[in-house]
Amino acid sequence: MNDVAGALKKAFPGLKGDGLDHLVEVAREQFYPADTVIVHEEEGGQTFYIILHGQVEISKQIDDQTRRVLHHCGPGEFFGEMALIETSSRTATVRTVTSTSVLELDKDDFDSVLARHPAMAMTVMRKLAERLRWADQTAIAELRQKNEDLARANLELIEHQRVRSEFLTAIAHELRTPLTAANGYLTLVAGGNMASDQLQHAITRAERNVKRVVKLVNDILFLQEMELILPEFQAVALQELIAKVVAGKRQQAIGNNVSLRVQVEENLPQVMGDSEWLRRAIDALLDNAIKFSPNGGEIAVQVTYQSGQVQLAIGDQGVGIPADQMDRVFERFQRVERDGLHLFGGVGLGLPVVKQVVGQHGGTVEVHSVEGQGSTFIVRLPASS
Repeated sequence: MNDVAGALKKAFPGLKGDGLDHLVEVAREQFYPADTVIVHEEEGGQTFYIILHGQVEISKQIDDQTRRVLHHCGPGEFFGEMALIETSSRTATVRTVTSTSVLELDKDDFDSVLARHPAMAMTVMRKLAERLRWADQTAIAELRQKNEDLARANLELIEHQRVRSEFLTAIAHELRTPLTAANGYLTLVAGGNMASDQLQHAITRAERNVKRVVKLVNDILFLQEMELILPEFQAVALQELIAKVVAGKRQQAIGNNVSLRVQVEENLPQVMGDSEWLRRAIDALLDNAIKFSPNGGEIAVQVTYQSGQVQLAIGDQGVGIPADQMDRVFERFQRVERDGLHLFGGVGLGLPVVKQVVGQHGGTVEVHSVEGQGSTFIVRLPASS
């Protein structure tokens, strides 16, 4: 009895005398096991609940797939207060988290007590009004948060559509330019309109443009493949892999007036990984460094062993990365088209490939850059034990 009276006085401060005694008489204690729904959202109800022992979870269905937990209530807290004012549908679902005992008060019994003790009505209604104001403020805060979430999602969708549109445009240009050039050379060759001393040059240029298209398509397919297929890792000698990639990039570097300097620490341990995937990542980093060094300079490739990790650092003296773009360099389809008078190609797949490969090898990649002075990309991979 004391528990009941105490719970009612806590719910309705100032309640005392015969009015309190009569509420104690009409209220009833009820026990619910854990994971029991006491109140169903959208169902009608005429019962007010005060928690004596245990804990309940109050949640609301946001949409067909999302249910949001609003808060948890413990001893002394109450719910379902609207039932004492009017008959309406429940606005949330209440489920027990632990075995819970509650004090239940039906609207008809509550009204009968108020009829006998009208002076008590002001005390009770003041508390209910306070509770309803709190509920309104909570609802407004939730609506404001939902509005902010929707606005944020809308901005993300707009940005996604913009990036997708730019990607498709870039893809179209990146495919059309080399294909048109290759087709032009091959048409001249097929028509017999090339002099014998120009024939090899035309075939070489056509081959170079076709390889450019093949590389682009392979990069797109590779990104998709990486999300679906996990390779079988083996011990890889990173220094040998880097030597092969650098050798394959020297002609491109010469064409861009860039020198390549390679420093590899002796007795470098191997890393566990997929050699082809790692080759693509290193190739993408070197390609990026060369491409964004339009005024030439030196690209330093350094490989060291530190604290159980093999570290690869590739630094250039190129155009650098603007500070406001640093956080997005590894996002797909993010690309720099122009820097001053320099126009760059590509569709923004190289660095995302690097991040994906390194991540799947349990490593990290970071970038340090100063706009106008160059960039350094640092890859760290766990050494094989």
